[in-house]
Amino acid sequence: PQNNPQQAELWVELKWQLENLVRVAKKHQTINYEVPANATPRFAGHKPHDDLVISLFLLMRAAWNIKNPEGRRASSFDREHI
Repeated sequence: PQNNPQQAELWVELKWQLENLVRVAKKHQTINYEVPANATPRFAGHKPHDDLVISLFLLMRAAWNIKNPEGRRASSFDREHI
C-alpha cells in the first residue's frame, strides 16, 4: 500500500491497533479485545480506537467459514428427553 497514501495510512493505523490491542476477561468467561482509551496516541489529536482490527478479525472469520463450510453449520440437541 505504499504507493497510495490513503492505503498506507490505513495500514499504519491497523499495525498500531494490533500493537495496542489488549485482551480483557469479562464475567461469564467471555473475553473481549479492545484498544484501551488510554493507549498512547500515534500523533497529536489521534483518538485510539479498534475498528480496523475488529474488521480484520471479522474478515479472517469469514475467510475461515468459506474455507471450512462444515465448521459454520448450526447444531442443535434433542429437546424431547429434557
